[in-house]
Amino acid sequence: MRKILLMSFLLALCFAASAQAQRGCCSHHGGVCGCVCCDGSPLSDACRPFFPCGGSTPTAPSLLTASAISGTRCSLSWLDNSSNETSFRIEEKSSSQFSFQEVGSVSANVTTAIVGGLTPETTYSFRVRARGSSGDSNYSSETTITTPAEVSICAAPALCFSGNRFKIDSRWQTKDGASGSATVVRLSPDSGYLWFFSATNAEAMFKVIDACSFNNSFWIYAGGLTDVQTVITVTDSLTGRVKTYTNPQGTAFKPIQDTSAFPCS
Repeated sequence: MRKILLMSFLLALCFAASAQAQRGCCSHHGGVCGCVCCDGSPLSDACRPFFPCGGSTPTAPSLLTASAISGTRCSLSWLDNSSNETSFRIEEKSSSQFSFQEVGSVSANVTTAIVGGLTPETTYSFRVRARGSSGDSNYSSETTITTPAEVSICAAPALCFSGNRFKIDSRWQTKDGASGSATVVRLSPDSGYLWFFSATNAEAMFKVIDACSFNNSFWIYAGGLTDVQTVITVTDSLTGRVKTYTNPQGTAFKPIQDTSAFPCS
């Protein structure tokens, strides 16, 4: 009889400890649904052990870049390094703020986003992390931009192509983790090339083709002489649309022939 009472007492203590540990699992007190909070946010670190779901958290995204579209909007792009994310969460902080705030999210496998509601001539920092059923990844490295006073992203010294409409940006990363922004060089109103390490060593070439009379689209073509991880971002200054093209690390640059990259209007 004493043993039964003792076991009942210990079970009651364990249940009480478990219930206490589960308090505050979800910031909005909406309850737990499976492996995450019912509002889609992850479980708190203190609570997660009581709802083991298996699996691992996603790997953090990398090569985050930001490009101002106007004084009030910017485009973000990053590299997706995971295969088990359910979304990407975007956070923003202006130079007058002390902490980051989540300002939006995109679905799994999406690696670009447009952030609006910015203030002209203001410096902003951004970071992104992947969210999965087992929790959030670490944050990407931060990237910073200063929004311009002028509206156009094609104002000097930026280079835009095809009627001064499409801005080309690129980031590279080597096997040892070194990374940087490519230098864009104009060859003609519709074409140019990129260099990473030396101005005498071209790494990739590109062109924007006006095929509006053919299929009502602008085409993006590119080819490279590198096996370095390369992310090329093309921004349509007229509409704010963004396309990102990625060449994986250690892979010979695969030709890009996107014949429906951007609608003409």
